[in-house]
Amino acid sequence: MAKEASLEHRIKRYAESKGCLFWKFVSPGTTGVPDRVIISPRGATAFLEIKAPGCRPRAIQDHRMQQLRAQGVAATWVSDYRVAVGFIDSLCTPKR
Repeated sequence: MAKEASLEHRIKRYAESKGCLFWKFVSPGTTGVPDRVIISPRGATAFLEIKAPGCRPRAIQDHRMQQLRAQGVAATWVSDYRVAVGFIDSLCTPKR
């Protein structure tokens, strides 16, 4: 758990340095919802599940992310800092 918390802290610092809101998200009564919501300065909103390096989301977490994506909402998981940075950068880059 310490590795996951450390990764989450690094990702949070990066997101905030880009001007994003990086909020812990809790959905009482609905298991498996990604644990972070990111809102970029341009208004792009996404859900992010953070896993310790080498770990994967549980089946219910995969299902919830699929549900979000089916509604047109960006949702993904990361276990690597560089992947998280790329995802956050994609939210902060204006669409053409």
